[in-house]
Amino acid sequence: MKMRIARADTTTTKTEGDCTDNCSKMVTTFNYTDSRTNGTCPYNYTINRTWTATDSCGNISLPCSQVITVLDTIKPVISARGNHRV
Repeated sequence: MKMRIARADTTTTKTEGDCTDNCSKMVTTFNYTDSRTNGTCPYNYTINRTWTATDSCGNISLPCSQVITVLDTIKPVISARGNHRV
């Protein structure tokens, strides 16, 4: 799964996804770990997020990977402070 974000102060993700279990039919927890790779400025980076799910019997799923790319695409804004006479 890949996700692209235009400059975000947070990359929190809701724990939603498709997960099935043949026996208990109940996934009780979703967990993830992040690995961040910095880019050329503070708001350009990539997060490799690895998800796992655990069912009610304590069985842990195989990992599922998600790549989140954050890019600073917001241009700076400049304004003058009015006219001055010298």
